[in-house]
Amino acid sequence: MATEVMDEIIVQKSEKLEQIQLATLLLKNQHSFTYKDNIQENLIRAKTDVSLMAEGIRSLRKNLEELKAENERCKEMASLLEKLNSKIDHMGKNIPPGIKDYFNVQEKSGPKNGNLNHENEENVSPANFTPSVHSSMRDCKKSLFNEPAEVCPLLAPLTEQEFAKIPKYIIGRQTLDAVNSLASSINQILKAKYTLLSLGKDGARKKGDLDLYLEYKKQQTSVKEGEGKIYFFTAEDYQKHTSSKLDKIKLNMLTALRSCKRLREIRIGKLLYYMVVP
Repeated sequence: MATEVMDEIIVQKSEKLEQIQLATLLLKNQHSFTYKDNIQENLIRAKTDVSLMAEGIRSLRKNLEELKAENERCKEMASLLEKLNSKIDHMGKNIPPGIKDYFNVQEKSGPKNGNLNHENEENVSPANFTPSVHSSMRDCKKSLFNEPAEVCPLLAPLTEQEFAKIPKYIIGRQTLDAVNSLASSINQILKAKYTLLSLGKDGARKKGDLDLYLEYKKQQTSVKEGEGKIYFFTAEDYQKHTSSKLDKIKLNMLTALRSCKRLREIRIGKLLYYMVVP
């Protein structure tokens, strides 16, 4: 379309130039100063029009180059989308069993109509998941992100709804962040303790922690509940790893964690064990 318009303009200007040439010949014969002035004006106008045409052509060329660049980027994007679509198809055909189990559990525990409202979203918290759901989630993470297996269950952080239900005489002036910070410290203690136990006697000897390993092993064999394995820590474990004691404030926060079903106390003789609730 732009080419046709330019061709039309060029034809018009050519006709005008022919008229100017004819007028010039007449002026030479008649020596009329009036005609000379008209020719000069027409030439100036023609020059201006030609300059505008040249500017328009440059602008069109610039736009054309930009369109070419956009076209190349669109081709690259289409190629990337095709590769991504191929990966998605491959992932859909090779879903790990752990993920399938997780979604099967969700479908069984979720609402029949398949819609989740805000109330259901609040109820779906780490504290409300069953052990089988926790296991399925861990399997999903391992399959997708190649995460190492956890050596022991860890404390899930408290939600605002759980924290609000803790009686004031237990929690006092402590904040949700303070309670979750203590839970995070406990998780580090549990990881260190059960990582050492997972090394075995020879591994602990090579690491130089054989005595600590034997102490942990003795505690572990003395604490039994049913047929499942118990994961716990003691006040001595806390002091050993954090270089601080479980004072009254921290003991109150442990009571808060117990009320939210994160911990349980097991007393054997004079020893008190804080067991992780799976």
